[in-house]
Amino acid sequence: MEILIVVAILIILSTIGLVALNPKRQIEKTWDSKRKAELSSLKKTLEDWYNDHNRYPINTEICYDGFSSDNTCHLCGSNTTSPDLSPYLSRLPCDPQSPAKEYLYQVDNTTSPTWFRIYTKLFSSAYLDHDIIDVGCSSGCGPGPSYIYNYGVSSPNIDLEGQPACPGDLWCRTYSLPGNCNHCGDLATCITSCGSPLELFSNNDCTQPCHQ
Repeated sequence: MEILIVVAILIILSTIGLVALNPKRQIEKTWDSKRKAELSSLKKTLEDWYNDHNRYPINTEICYDGFSSDNTCHLCGSNTTSPDLSPYLSRLPCDPQSPAKEYLYQVDNTTSPTWFRIYTKLFSSAYLDHDIIDVGCSSGCGPGPSYIYNYGVSSPNIDLEGQPACPGDLWCRTYSLPGNCNHCGDLATCITSCGSPLELFSNNDCTQPCHQ
């Protein structure tokens, strides 16, 4: 009986320890820190490149794939088709969850880029990570209209492309017709599909109106 009690106590303590430590969340925080550090370092590297070439890299110099219609491509140094960006960088970084997630590189044109943006998706939300707010991604960022990323870096002459926040309230995220709690997507989609006027809420239950 005493042994069983001791075992039960150990199990309870172990469970409490796992809950308190939340190993999954700790791993996610480590990955997010890695993403921020890698993009910060890569930003500096691309400025060195620009100083020597008077432009930023095109896809064949930095991406493992070709440019898409919105002048974006993907970064991952471990991909077999990835260039090495030498002598500036022997190996380009990869998202910690590659190939499920990859860093997205965007430029203004495909021959002689004058600016760049690099996007990633953090586990954190703007409520927990003020870095997301600082880079203008609290409502999502990246090439529109999807805005599926929430963090990134850019050249000094341009900001990240972010989804416009609700008027007067950084946290507004639900757009509904008056008297109706019908969440109809991001603001641009809602205006198109739901019409106007709109009521703006900071939660999906439509119980917390945005401050106008």
